[in-house]
Amino acid sequence: MATHITSGTTTASTVSTITFANWYGSIEVANRSSNDIWARFDGVDPTIAGDECFYSAPQSFIQVRNPTLPPEPAIGRTGSTTVKIISAGASAYTISAGV
Repeated sequence: MATHITSGTTTASTVSTITFANWYGSIEVANRSSNDIWARFDGVDPTIAGDECFYSAPQSFIQVRNPTLPPEPAIGRTGSTTVKIISAGASAYTISAGV
């Protein structure tokens, strides 16, 4: 069961950024639309069909490990979970963290 879940709709050809205050090791992107969604989890803006972007087909989902380092308070490193997505048309999505 996911620790945090949020849903929304992308704006065509515009990057949507979803940020959770805590770092989570596992992230799921559910594409609830009839459009392709492209995602990145490293803080870089994705592009449609871009290099190093994760693809979520229409009416499907992807699950990935968080590529950023977990927090380490002893050395002052804090952590959050950021997902950036883009699609060519308005697309409904659900992001789950801590799956």
